[in-house]
Amino acid sequence: MTFQDTAPTAAISFLESTDFEDANRSIAKQRDADTNACIVGALAEVHYGGGPREIQSEIFTHLDTHLRDAIVASAKTFNIPLAKDST
Repeated sequence: MTFQDTAPTAAISFLESTDFEDANRSIAKQRDADTNACIVGALAEVHYGGGPREIQSEIFTHLDTHLRDAIVASAKTFNIPLAKDST
């Protein structure tokens, strides 16, 4: 698949969403779901102001220390709120 194939699907999923979780759930059954999730997740993060704290907390339990530290540093740099137990 190319970006030209993926981008319209991701854009439609985002534009039809009502919140962060809805945006990401809408792409779960589509082809190339991992790429679409990255695109939709980034758009939803900016538009909806971040993912639900429960999702953030769950994701952080699966990350190694290096990646977790990089995300926390980036969030601080760009003033992105993180769940309290994510930091």
